Amino acid sequence: MNILVKANEIKELLITDNSSVNFVIENNGSLLLKYAMFLDSKNIDISGSLNKNSTLKTVVADFSNGVGKIHANIELNEEGANATWDLASLATNKDKKEFDISFIHNKNNTFANMNNYGVALNSSRLVFSGINHIKKNAKKSNTNQNAKIIVFDKDASGKANPILKIDENDVLASHAAIVGRLNDEHLFYLKSRGLTEIEAKALIVEGYLKPIANYFNDDIKESINNKIMEKCHV
Repeated sequence: MNILVKANEIKELLITDNSSVNFVIENNGSLLLKYAMFLDSKNIDISGSLNKNSTLKTVVADFSNGVGKIHANIELNEEGANATWDLASLATNKDKKEFDISFIHNKNNTFANMNNYGVALNSSRLVFSGINHIKKNAKKSNTNQNAKIIVFDKDASGKANPILKIDENDVLASHAAIVGRLNDEHLFYLKSRGLTEIEAKALIVEGYLKPIANYFNDDIKESINNKIMEKCHV
């Protein structure tokens, strides 16, 4: 799917069929790109470029099943380009999911912020990786990566590989990665309040991933809630 956001245009796009996307955002344009993923996982490519003072916000609610990879490469080509990425992913059963997200700062005064949140249950595998690259002469640019994965079960695994490539001095750059097992005390506390282990897990997953639902309409919010309950009861 090819998308052109013209100069000064504001565009919002909801994708529910796991399509790949290639976009161009012209000067002062704005694109809100939303993925609501409930189908079987597959490989998806997201690529595009931002021109002067343009804005991209990408929101990914991933509650799909199976094996797949999302690869995203976002080029910030002109001064004032601003891109953000927010992901929530739930992996269960034998799912194997990988997200490889990169932002490339080609000009000065560009901004990119990435937030990846995930939960791995059963014997699933979840991987967050990517590169935030500030190139030479992209002065006063600001780039950031955050990756957090909760691993519930001993056969599940999570991995976070945030990479910063910085070729310029006068910039701001940071990354953080946390991958950890569920705190047994949290689970014990909820069970002591009368919840079953399945209900307790579902409540923790909901609290961790549900904020992504705020970007979507009521029908998709309901689908997210249903998927959390369904997957936590496996």
